[in-house]
Amino acid sequence: MRRLYFDFETFPIQPGLLAPPPVCASYAWDYDEPKLLPAWDGRLEALLYGALKDSNVTIVAHNAVFEIGVMMAWHPEWTSLIFEALRQGRIECTLIRDKLIRIARGEDDVKSTGLTYALDDVCAYWRLKIVLDKSSYWRSRYGTLYGVPIEEWPEEAVDYALGDIATRDVYARQARVDRAYLVDQHARLRAAGAPGVLIA
Repeated sequence: MRRLYFDFETFPIQPGLLAPPPVCASYAWDYDEPKLLPAWDGRLEALLYGALKDSNVTIVAHNAVFEIGVMMAWHPEWTSLIFEALRQGRIECTLIRDKLIRIARGEDDVKSTGLTYALDDVCAYWRLKIVLDKSSYWRSRYGTLYGVPIEEWPEEAVDYALGDIATRDVYARQARVDRAYLVDQHARLRAAGAPGVLIA
């Protein structure tokens, strides 16, 4: 089973627009260098559609519910493929995995630890030597770069997007724990992504 780690950068979230259109996505397979693809030339669609269709690929994201929502709003025709991948356990969420692990360890008290489930704090929890600047100017401004060739983007905008592939390092650390901690991860993701209705 191959794993595709990915993360969207989108237009800003607004009232009534909780799954805004993507501007780009960073991605990496298990052992290659992280890369960045724009959302306007067809290559990103081809990557994600191919991963959804391939029964030998697991898609991994942090806060995967958001990424799923963006995919379904961007390409509603992918909805059945996304649901099938969820049913098969081929979409995994490092945020949900971290919650389950910390609960099992009795370490889920955010107030006492000071560590939330945001990706930068999750990296800190696992003592990864990765620093993510979640106060970056670009975090909510990727919409201004839509249509601009990535090679013309400011270095800081590229670095911020690529930084989210820290998800891969987090996943590797999570994979070392007792597998019993994560036995419920796929059901939890389905429940988080489809409250009340969608996925049996």
